[in-house]
Amino acid sequence: MRFITLTKRMLSLALLGLGSVFYVGCTHPNVVNSEITAEITLNDVEDLSIGQIKQSDVSRKFGSPQQVVLSTDGSRVVWIYVDKRLRLPRLSLYFDAQSGILHKKKWEVYTGEAELNLETLKTRYQAAKLTRVDPKWKNSDAAPGVAYFIDQKHGLSIEFNKSRREVENITWSLKNSRSVADSEPKTK
Repeated sequence: MRFITLTKRMLSLALLGLGSVFYVGCTHPNVVNSEITAEITLNDVEDLSIGQIKQSDVSRKFGSPQQVVLSTDGSRVVWIYVDKRLRLPRLSLYFDAQSGILHKKKWEVYTGEAELNLETLKTRYQAAKLTRVDPKWKNSDAAPGVAYFIDQKHGLSIEFNKSRREVENITWSLKNSRSVADSEPKTK
């Protein structure tokens, strides 16, 4: 699925019904809110109920996202929050564009954090029955550098960098939509 970017003005106009959203392919989302207002923790993210919480609830809890991306088919909106200390993308929240309900959340893990260790996460999510899934080879000259540890029942996926032996991110999604393909980066 390709995503496009929205400026804050375009988003405001579209939400108010005063303007059109132009679908233009871009690789990076535009900055919507350059001020980072909240220090978001992994515990905060775990508390967000997929399939229940709405954009308005998230906005009240965390403030405005720093970036907003809309899928080219208009079905999903992604809010991206930046880590206050690192100034790097930390949290991506995927909402249904029509209902505004959260369908997926993705937490990026960075150097120096306990969550880099896969065993630490396995302990944290003891109820999960994690199954290792190695993605299919897409390039005959190089093996995939990541593996996914997935629990379909809980909609949990952990992306693990095999060469660095570190967790890269943690993703939760609706149980009925969880697949390895959702975890793999999309290529054109």
